[in-house]
Amino acid sequence: MVFVETKRGADALEDFLCGNGFPATSIHGDRSQQEREMALKSFRSGRTPILVATDVAARGLDIPHVTHVINFDLPADIDDYVRRFFLNSFFGFSFFFPKRKKTSFSRSPFPPP
Repeated sequence: MVFVETKRGADALEDFLCGNGFPATSIHGDRSQQEREMALKSFRSGRTPILVATDVAARGLDIPHVTHVINFDLPADIDDYVRRFFLNSFFGFSFFFPKRKKTSFSRSPFPPP
């Protein structure tokens, strides 16, 4: 599960991942209820093992067996960070990417090593 700050960021990261051969789906507030349910069903079934989500869209989700929580964008509020980590898996891992230059996703969104 990958958390991002914005709806636009969720769509962009999903497109980037899918375009590079990583099956992903996303949920955020601009998606219809049906689209969110389809994304969650796909994630839960394992068909798309990467779920990109905004904090608002992820609130109240209960998805067992999440092993990795990635904070692609760190939240501004510590409560949101804690909520992200404990959302689904107490024994999961939490990663984040340090503040990066805001650029287009046409280039890799990952910081250089």
